[in-house]
Amino acid sequence: MMSKTVSPNGSNFKRQKNYWEPVYAPEDSSKPLIEFDWNTVNYPSVKKVQCRAETLSAKTAQFRRHNIKSVEFDTCDFDGDFDFNKLTFIKCRFTNCDFRSSKWTDAKFSDCHFEKTSLSTSKFVDCQFNNCTWKSIGISSNEMHISGTRISNPHDFIQAAYTNNDANVLSQFSTSPSYQSYRLEGTKAKVARAVLTSIQDHGDDDAFFDGVKAYITQHLIAKIADKNIFELKPIQFLNGSKTRLSSLHCDLS
Repeated sequence: MMSKTVSPNGSNFKRQKNYWEPVYAPEDSSKPLIEFDWNTVNYPSVKKVQCRAETLSAKTAQFRRHNIKSVEFDTCDFDGDFDFNKLTFIKCRFTNCDFRSSKWTDAKFSDCHFEKTSLSTSKFVDCQFNNCTWKSIGISSNEMHISGTRISNPHDFIQAAYTNNDANVLSQFSTSPSYQSYRLEGTKAKVARAVLTSIQDHGDDDAFFDGVKAYITQHLIAKIADKNIFELKPIQFLNGSKTRLSSLHCDLS
């Protein structure tokens, strides 16, 4: 199932240093990741491996299309340019995965589940996410790139965005759960706008209007947060929850 090539997990800065990411786990950052050979037929569940585009491309060079179905990726890192074979992932699960700086072109994800997974430094060009489910997703308004890409449920995608709210961890970086939440709302608003722009010419009406809903909702929440950040007032969010903003330091983009 695995090649002999070993990649040090310590090279993954997000797992080691980026405390706001869902994949943050410094205690495991020095453990090695073995390169996956993409034998998903015999091994439909893989854990703690490096999934390189170059390896998959060489394995599937003779095919015009390649489907990967019902595979569970757990604590995997994706690297390289996945711009070949019209890749399609069907009913796959991505848990605690980092898409790192990978670039995806004309790839399709259908009925997949993403949980505690970071997309914050990845690029998606002319891709599709159809009927996927999302939970605790790492995003970035600065480093994540989405263009010509359709997400069928953009509101669910934006609402699944994650930041670390563990006060014990955050105190080590001179920040707080309330401030992390404040910064996240702003990030979600910016990403919601990028997603809406991406799907307005590439999605159906349902996806487009769901994107409008995501953007307007997040834009309003972010504006409320901006207004209250210096007044240190509790913010009443649309879901009924409240938070108090109290710290003014964070590295979250």
